[in-house]
Amino acid sequence: QQQQQQQQGGEEAAAAAAAALAEPGSVAWSAAAARPGIPFALRLLTSLSSGHTPTAAALAADVPHLLPLLHLLEGTAGGSTLTPLAESCLEAVAAAGDQTAAAAVADLRAATAAAMKARAAKKREALLASMGMVAVEADTAAGGGFKIVPSPAGVPALSPLAAELAALATAESDDDSSGAACMVCREGYSLQPNTLLGIYCYSRVAAAAEWPGCSPPWSLPYNLLFTTVSHFNAIHVSCHAAAKSADAALRQPKREWQGATLRNGNVLCNALLPLAAPAAAADTAYAAAVATHWQQLLQAPSASEQAAAAADRRGSGGGTGSGSTVSVGLSRRTVAFREADNSLLRVSLTAADMATLLQRFSNGLSFSDEARGGGRSSNARLLLALLQLGRYYVTAAAASELQEAQQLLTKAATAAAALGLEFAPTADAAAGEGGSSSNGQGSNKQAVGSSSSTVMLSKDALSDVCGSAVFVLCLSLLMSSPGEWMSARRSMLAVAVKHGMQHRITTVHSSSSARSSTAADSDISISSRKESDDALAAAVAGLTDVQLFEAAAPTVRLFALVDWLQQWAKPALTAASSSSGWSGAMSDRLKDFHACSEAAGDMLEYLDEVEGAVGLQDLLDTAGLLGLVLGVEGVGSCGGFVRRACGGG
Repeated sequence: QQQQQQQQGGEEAAAAAAAALAEPGSVAWSAAAARPGIPFALRLLTSLSSGHTPTAAALAADVPHLLPLLHLLEGTAGGSTLTPLAESCLEAVAAAGDQTAAAAVADLRAATAAAMKARAAKKREALLASMGMVAVEADTAAGGGFKIVPSPAGVPALSPLAAELAALATAESDDDSSGAACMVCREGYSLQPNTLLGIYCYSRVAAAAEWPGCSPPWSLPYNLLFTTVSHFNAIHVSCHAAAKSADAALRQPKREWQGATLRNGNVLCNALLPLAAPAAAADTAYAAAVATHWQQLLQAPSASEQAAAAADRRGSGGGTGSGSTVSVGLSRRTVAFREADNSLLRVSLTAADMATLLQRFSNGLSFSDEARGGGRSSNARLLLALLQLGRYYVTAAAASELQEAQQLLTKAATAAAALGLEFAPTADAAAGEGGSSSNGQGSNKQAVGSSSSTVMLSKDALSDVCGSAVFVLCLSLLMSSPGEWMSARRSMLAVAVKHGMQHRITTVHSSSSARSSTAADSDISISSRKESDDALAAAVAGLTDVQLFEAAAPTVRLFALVDWLQQWAKPALTAASSSSGWSGAMSDRLKDFHACSEAAGDMLEYLDEVEGAVGLQDLLDTAGLLGLVLGVEGVGSCGGFVRRACGGG
């Protein structure tokens, strides 16, 4: 009994200590947050939790006070140093695969969001009450929502000032909830519709070999591309310029991105990606900001240059985490990109950037290792911002400048026939399908199928398409009309699956060749030329159902994300949007920040559902692709579709 009392007393003391620590601003909190070991502990917890389900489960179950503390730290209570580290740790715990831990993180964030909304509502109610006003629910005939009326208790008539203040409070709340408020002046497009916003992001240059399938089949300068991540902190372009001038005027001046990194919560940044404003008056400012972003992108470092800069900054080196290095210096890279600059290059690099971001989502790769911050939520928003940038480049280009990209999409749209998954369409039918995109551009810039009468791909052409499969999917997001995408879905899925299986099997083969082979490795290796279709078909034929699922799952998840984005970003035309076509409707949707914020959350929920699949058929069914796969004549199973896609070339 004495031992039980002692144990109970210890538990009560621990609970009391935890309660004292869970009060941001208290002496105990400040002392604990100032300990030098906290940042290292957060990084260690993040590393231990990443991809390791038992660790995440233990953190949620055995240390009940830890997740709430991390959630407090990822808010303003964490300060500029601990906030991004705590967010990354919670992202790792949520993505580790334990449903209980993921639900606990989601519940904490949902509760905080609800509490913030409740506080905002009380503050608004108190403000209105002080002026004798009250917000009441409007009837359906008046359009729903709320309206401001004199308080039943009394007194002053409806004041224009009261209505204006209430509208400003609502606009500020809307900006905060959508994540589109400037971190300096705390105002967004609701309050300043003509003042351009941008987001701090971190870009680096990478060799195309580091991101297989993410580069186009045509040449890029030194075969390089860019990969970008972000914590999605917004700032007005004008506020950034003012802060830059202020940093330069200090007694100890700061360089542009040194000051920006401090404003960004110590998350690295080296570019300001503009976000197009809903107001047409800001279009000129957006074009100028895009030109500035392009010049910033050309100064992006390579992984080795980033590691060297980090060593100079902290006195410690860091590995690049990649087997592919960039050997070309910054000045030579910049000159090469500027000499090759045209619309096709900019569209290609933006599509490749989107492709690397989608690879991170589908393969569970880190978003925060390079920039020291940013998780799935912030980078889901970044993906939509890059989609907006890519659409700008496409609509600004002449039809002849993107002819090579149009031809690539034409080839990809007929790949299913070349792989034996569809009957080859006639030339007339292919040309007819291509014309459906004319309403996107007026000049038929995205007429994917109208420029070619060839409908059966050669092996070389099919190899080019499959070798750039992820790039092709992102290019279709930028250029294909909704009708073209729907007619090409099976071909695009087949191309993506073939590329993914080829990459997975050759990777396993390379790994097994570098060490002593095991029985498991020998089951999924290629004994002859890895590029050979016959060798690929033979290797895939030898896979078990479990191995087939594990090899194909990342690619299917990536395709599912693209398919989801195609449907969300290109909504059905209404009477109001029919005049501008699907391109105008897509532009309007991407300019709607509240819709983009909700879409980013919906996309991640969809990805969570897809990641929870336990087999290939379950995965395709959850992704809404089962009918597309089983609708192929002679294919009786999902595994049969994958095997035919890999052996039909």
